This record gives sequence, C-alpha cells and structure tokens, in this order.
Amino acid sequence: MVETVLMVEGTFKHPLRGLEGFLNLVFTLMNVPLESLTYTCISKRLTAVEVQYCLPNRRAVTTC
Repeated sequence: MVETVLMVEGTFKHPLRGLEGFLNLVFTLMNVPLESLTYTCISKRLTAVEVQYCLPNRRAVTTC
C-alpha cells in the first residue's frame, strides 16, 4: 500500500494531506471499504521506501 501511495504522489504531485483525501475519495467512488494511510504515516515512509516508476514521455516512447 505504501508503494502505491507514493507512486500516486509522484504521478499527481498532490501534497500529502491532499493525497490522503484524494485516495479516500477514489476508494469511496470505487465502493471499496478501505481507507488511505494518514499523511504522517506516508511522510515517515518517504525516506524508508524507494519507489521506481516511469512516467510516459509525451514526445517520445520510452521504456523503463
């Protein structure tokens, strides 16, 4: 779950408090009985977890 939250943060560039609300809204719209991690939990994990992902380049196709 932590890696997924950090990937969403890197993709959408939400602040951590906004990210918590955004993910809770997504879970609500999907009718999934989950809650997002709190922003304090996310900020503590930022330094401990390293997430690698590629964002698509709009001009050229890149591979990861």
